[in-house]
Amino acid sequence: MKILCSYCSGPKRSDKRPLPAINRYRSERLRDLCRRGQARGTPLYILSGHFGLLAAADPIPWYDHLLSPDEAEALSRDVAHRLRELGVTDVEYHTADVGLTPPVRPYLAAIAAACTVAGVCLTVINLDGDPS
Repeated sequence: MKILCSYCSGPKRSDKRPLPAINRYRSERLRDLCRRGQARGTPLYILSGHFGLLAAADPIPWYDHLLSPDEAEALSRDVAHRLRELGVTDVEYHTADVGLTPPVRPYLAAIAAACTVAGVCLTVINLDGDPS
């Protein structure tokens, strides 16, 4: 199975009840990728520094956590397990330029390591515009 994937976003809806990840994150980037994935029949997964690899519909509570470089390796192990569990063969990962947006670097490191460990093909696509 091929998936689209991108990192989560800092801006989040503050509803107290759990919301589907795609609704929790206030990110046009994620909504656009979700629409593109639906049009292509390719599901969107969101890489959360707190929850790991989330399906767009997975309900999550509000939280505030930015993945640090020290946490990327541990997250990659959990993500590799999830990739295997889901039967993912290809990940198309959409990211802001890590040189211009350093906070996304640990997310890219985590997904790259996870794909290597799980034997999954990774394609990295650099985004243009706002990395929110």
